[in-house]
Amino acid sequence: MPEFIHSERSPKALKSTRQKARRLLFEDLELRQLMAILGLGVAGDSWSDDQYAGQNYDPNGTVNFAQNWVDLLRLKKGVDVGSPGPFLPTTENPFEHRGQGTAFNWASSVSTTLELLLQSQDIGIIDQYAEGDLSHAVLMVGNIDLQPNSRTTLSNDDFKDAYAKIYLGEYQNASEIDQYVIQAITSNIEGALSTLTSVATKTILTTIPDPGVTPHARAEFPDASKRGLVTAVINTINTRIKQIGAKYHVPVVDLAKLSETIFGTSLAPITTRNIGGRIFDNAAGNAKTNLFVNEVGTTNEANLPHTVYQAYIANAIMEGLNVGYGENLTKFTEQEIVTMAGQTYGGTNTFPVNYRSLVTLPPVTVFVDFGKDSSPSDDFNERMREVATARGIPQLSSTTGGELATLKANILTRLQNAFPGVTINFTSVAPGDTRFETIKVGKISASVPGALTSPLGQGEFDWLNINEASIGHVFPDLIKQSLDGLNLSTLTRANQLRFLENILTFYIAQEAGRGLGLSSSDAYGYSQITSANYANTGGVQYQDFMSGDPALGFSMSTFNGTPTFKFSPLALAKLQMGHWLNTSTIATVPEVGTAHATTATAQVVPLTTTSGSASFKVGVVQGATIGVGGQKDLYKLTLAANDKITAQTFATEVYGETVPLAIDTVIKIFAADGTTLLYESDNTLLGNNSIGQNGTTKVDDDSFVTNFVVATAGDYYVEVTAKSGATGTYDLLLGATLNNAFPWQNPTNALNVNNSTGNNVITAFDALEIINELNSPRIADPITKLLPAPGPSGPPPYLDVFADGRVTAFDALPIINYLNANPVGSVVAPEFVPSAGEDTSSFDVAPGLLSNSSTNSGSAGEETSANQVFLPLDPAAELLLLNSYVASNSSGEDIEVSHSEAADIALAELLAEAE
Repeated sequence: MPEFIHSERSPKALKSTRQKARRLLFEDLELRQLMAILGLGVAGDSWSDDQYAGQNYDPNGTVNFAQNWVDLLRLKKGVDVGSPGPFLPTTENPFEHRGQGTAFNWASSVSTTLELLLQSQDIGIIDQYAEGDLSHAVLMVGNIDLQPNSRTTLSNDDFKDAYAKIYLGEYQNASEIDQYVIQAITSNIEGALSTLTSVATKTILTTIPDPGVTPHARAEFPDASKRGLVTAVINTINTRIKQIGAKYHVPVVDLAKLSETIFGTSLAPITTRNIGGRIFDNAAGNAKTNLFVNEVGTTNEANLPHTVYQAYIANAIMEGLNVGYGENLTKFTEQEIVTMAGQTYGGTNTFPVNYRSLVTLPPVTVFVDFGKDSSPSDDFNERMREVATARGIPQLSSTTGGELATLKANILTRLQNAFPGVTINFTSVAPGDTRFETIKVGKISASVPGALTSPLGQGEFDWLNINEASIGHVFPDLIKQSLDGLNLSTLTRANQLRFLENILTFYIAQEAGRGLGLSSSDAYGYSQITSANYANTGGVQYQDFMSGDPALGFSMSTFNGTPTFKFSPLALAKLQMGHWLNTSTIATVPEVGTAHATTATAQVVPLTTTSGSASFKVGVVQGATIGVGGQKDLYKLTLAANDKITAQTFATEVYGETVPLAIDTVIKIFAADGTTLLYESDNTLLGNNSIGQNGTTKVDDDSFVTNFVVATAGDYYVEVTAKSGATGTYDLLLGATLNNAFPWQNPTNALNVNNSTGNNVITAFDALEIINELNSPRIADPITKLLPAPGPSGPPPYLDVFADGRVTAFDALPIINYLNANPVGSVVAPEFVPSAGEDTSSFDVAPGLLSNSSTNSGSAGEETSANQVFLPLDPAAELLLLNSYVASNSSGEDIEVSHSEAADIALAELLAEAE
């Protein structure tokens, strides 16, 4: 940590880091509500200064002054930036010279990053936070440090001289540039940010736009290649700014990228931009069509963004607040932007900007704490020694670079790959920031009553990842006990290590998922598992990380081979909504303000397609309230025939555990008439357990409906009530799985890839169709594995067995599992003909391994009851078994399936990272 200059500042010392009770906010539920911004503090330079409006659009006019982003948010969006001034220098702060401004806007037109600290702008903001006056802050500074002043007007200030000195090559070497420019600027920015984040301000940090595109820089510094030298330095500064943002856990809004989007680069700046059907110029002055204005009192110096450019900056800041802190600010449209500039909208939008791409969120850090040898009761290495002793296998090497070190590194890599599209950083090094999830691996479970009845892991359920510092545990000693049905000593050393890597990765991800808002019931989020069959799914949930709860039919044989642990679309949707975890495109709305207990007043919930599945759409109602005993809340969905409804409430462990906050909800699904009850869910129930508990297990008072199939097209109503006349608050997740989203899946039988007719047999040819496509793609995209729209190339073959719009090993695995589990006929000619009406749903998706534990053969004379778990065949051996199949083609001629056709996929394709 550098020694920031603010550590020596005395004006208005950090008198409080604990904010007073903030008006209009409820601390416990703050992040769960669509809260307004209490007040917005601003620290910065002339781009944000209250006195920005110093230049008319036309020399003789007295209206339509240029407005900056702060003005626009204050005047057009109603964002509170404080009461009007004057704010003059005081004995406490002689550097303050904001003049006629607003109380929360500390930006000054002369502020470099150093002067911002000397003026105590950051301290002023946190004092106002401590007073309960504001909740958010923006730090936008650095433009003056790299201002392209004319060489004749430069002072001896290295900051104000920096652009020209880099341009002219006057620094002696790169280390001087790094010391006097890059480090100086970024250290000052970090100093201000460290102050702003010393309290719980919701802060936005911005990058520094390249001034080389401005009219002034192009006129005074005409050599584009030399301007490019400055651009390289600014890019380095901005990279470090993003690193600083991640370090202090704040979103970074990339104004440099916005500038390049609008103006191009300093090497090739654009001269005009068509916005809202009107042409605007990369020029400075009073004209309405100019994108820059000049500093007050100058004609061609220190060009500042004009209103149109500032409106785009305002949109970028609002996007940062929305994405980073869940605010609900609506961005300016092109029509509004053009109108604010005094122009007539051209009738069409002509310059769309991807604002989301401008926002960099800090990663969520999950610290996998393996403990220390010095603390044997809380140490991963000690637990692994116990596992080795109990299983009769050689001890794992604990030397530097040995087996234990490799095991830990492999676990982290597997975890990182297991959370696709989510900004999570898994580390075994304790983070410096206090905001991180912790999973302790190696702690003994003495504090947990019971042995095998105890959970193999424990973690706080954190819906929407509200708590950024939750803690979970994985108990390897319980894992050790649960291995009693397996003889690991017969495996090769590589397979022993692989088994341990798989099982530990699975459980760590299970508990990390709980700390990020997932629940074990998410294992049933696949479209093939419906409310009618999820209580006993035959092991189909094994592939999912969140199936670690023993009540889900958990089987140790899952961890043989090299399974690709996957999340269900439901789990991916929840991760997409989690705070800091991802950019949510999912509709999150408040409950309507009026009663909606009838079909006429039912609230319509907008649903958005998720990143987890092309067919799964979801929306969330946050902070819904049952204020009167017996109240009914109705939500309306409009669906097609055979679409599926998923619904889940979140009240317990979310809105408190005691009355009156926590409520026990009931979900009911009604037909279009609003009275015909189709389905009811009181609690979250999970299915049969293969290692001890029989029957169905209640795991939560919250209600859960998974993929309820609707018979006909029309309106459907989801009703939420509270039992026993209770009142309280809940969140509701609503999802719809579309029926016709996967045209490459055989609608009659998903396993019948080649669409054989007549006896409709399932043979090895069905698997080979997929294997050959994986080896030599003819239909699917060879990179993304996505299937195209149906056309002359098919279907058939119906390659999408797994129903995710792609061709992967998961499409072949359920067929192989089905053939293995149903060896009708001899090994020479295996085929299976489903009986009329026979349920094949348990084979529609991959169980995550090649053999079902209930069908494995034990040693001669060994009892093989369904309650016992046996290690399945080695995956390579099972693959060779497939290769040795001899199947019958349509002409009846016997054809041997050659090794080269199927074995090429091997573990790398079929069992390893299939995605």
